[in-house]
Amino acid sequence: MAKILVYEGFDEDALEELRKRYEVIYDPRVPEKEELLESIVDCDAIIVRTYTTVDKDVIDRARKLKVIARYGVGLERIDVEYAKKKGIEVVNSPLGNVDSVAELAILHMLATLRRLVEADRSVRRGEWDRKKFESYELKGKTIGFVGFGNIPRAITRKLSGFEVEFIAYDPYVDEETMRAMNVRKVGFDELLSTADVISLHVPLTEETKHMIGRREFEMMKPNAVLINTARGKVVDEDALVEALEQGRIYGAGLDVFYEEPPRNQKLLSLPNVVLTPHIGGMTKEANRRMAFELVEKIVKILG
Repeated sequence: MAKILVYEGFDEDALEELRKRYEVIYDPRVPEKEELLESIVDCDAIIVRTYTTVDKDVIDRARKLKVIARYGVGLERIDVEYAKKKGIEVVNSPLGNVDSVAELAILHMLATLRRLVEADRSVRRGEWDRKKFESYELKGKTIGFVGFGNIPRAITRKLSGFEVEFIAYDPYVDEETMRAMNVRKVGFDELLSTADVISLHVPLTEETKHMIGRREFEMMKPNAVLINTARGKVVDEDALVEALEQGRIYGAGLDVFYEEPPRNQKLLSLPNVVLTPHIGGMTKEANRRMAFELVEKIVKILG
């Protein structure tokens, strides 16, 4: 019977499906590297989520490994190229969390534009200053997507009744595809200078690391808000703090950070930023869809 190692949590029903077919070792924690090196030796598959690293050392230690499965989308903590060289398949579940991340991105847009969290804290302090929280509507704004994959496409559908305009920068998606969804394809600099809401939807690669930095913030409108539900290192966090402190942009909504949990005290103390702990895909529905998406892929490989 094949053995599967599962870390960082997994849907219970999906676990039961795996247990019907395989020996399953389940641990909801993020493992220490030495622990992982010891546990993976005789496993046929491993399922990880956000914070477990499967690097060359781990892959070399696994004598029987056939599948590395990512419970989610991003593969930056997995040495994909080395795994392929060793004949190990790497799979993920890119569709299961699309709606959940899209909804959180929209929530961040609205909360940041309306200064929702700051207003909530003010009321809790016993204050009642309505004028202080005069803010912006989403209606009539231009939403700019950096990257136009599954999540921004879901956002365009969900925001169809908000009377907004959409633009997008993505060198890998053609103009016709965008036009079919009422999105105008633009260059990167045009998006930065035109959009009222800039929403990031790119993977973390050498190409995208720090793609939003001081130069980019200087090009944005003073009433612009930045939304990041992608990866924290896509944004130069020091440049973001500087832009927020100096009023170069209106605000930011962040679900991801340069370090997780975040330790940048300047960022954490700013009133014009809405923060959530990387929960874009953390809904019961998304967790279930992603888990069963992986079960199906693993069964196809292991039999």
